[in-house]
Amino acid sequence: RRRAAAGRVDARKRCDGRVVHSAATPVTSFDVVRHGDVIAIYRDGQPIGLCNGPEGLVPAVHDLLWLEIVDLHGFFLELHAGVVGGGPLGADGCMLLPARPGSGKSTLTAALVQAGWDYLSDEIALLDAATMRVAPVPTALCVKHSGLDPVVEFWPAAKDLAFHLRTDGKRVAYLAPPIERVVPPDARMAVRAIVFPRYRQGRDLTWSELSQTDALRRLVDECVAISGRLDVARAQALVNWIANIPCHELTYGSTTSAVSAIRTAFGAPHGGVGAVETAG
Repeated sequence: RRRAAAGRVDARKRCDGRVVHSAATPVTSFDVVRHGDVIAIYRDGQPIGLCNGPEGLVPAVHDLLWLEIVDLHGFFLELHAGVVGGGPLGADGCMLLPARPGSGKSTLTAALVQAGWDYLSDEIALLDAATMRVAPVPTALCVKHSGLDPVVEFWPAAKDLAFHLRTDGKRVAYLAPPIERVVPPDARMAVRAIVFPRYRQGRDLTWSELSQTDALRRLVDECVAISGRLDVARAQALVNWIANIPCHELTYGSTTSAVSAIRTAFGAPHGGVGAVETAG
């Protein structure tokens, strides 16, 4: 829930539908108040962040909401990965797309959602310590200005998105997935596939199988945070968990061909809501 301070900054106009997209009952309220040239953000009446002007408001609120969601979940590993689910992976199954920033991960996640997959996150996977299942973090899909054109090809409405200035200097927009594709926040999804995507402009598509040992090494490289110690028992739990998960590397120069490769490998999802479903 985003609540604007009356007569100050209308956070709802700027933020609703752009930073978080979920039917969940809100547990926290955010207030936005202008102090001269600076905008302060409050959570439940307590100051938690600042931004310089309205242009940076949406990214600031997005990041704070993202941190709030992470704090609400108990997790073993926080992985830098897109996450989609459902369809051929089963009602409680999901696929991890671990990758570093700039790899095309968010664009591929958006394309898969548009092609009919369910949406958990385009940024992080929170792995539960007890069950090794993934919790949804369904903040809106982040689209960088430099990556807008590929997104518009399969999601035409993206061309009308408003762009905002992040603290790292990048201009970004936020794309709300269809509500019917958003996995409920209380769901916990079993990982049934791991695909490491790498976008390379102009490259032909390559799809290769990875050993679980290599995949685990790469997955640890994309680990953002570990809750507690990674002791022998937890390390063994990770090895046991990944042992029966199919792992692949996907290098591609066309998002449409990448979606087709994933469909070929795992089967078709529910049925797309846009161009990607019928392309390629």
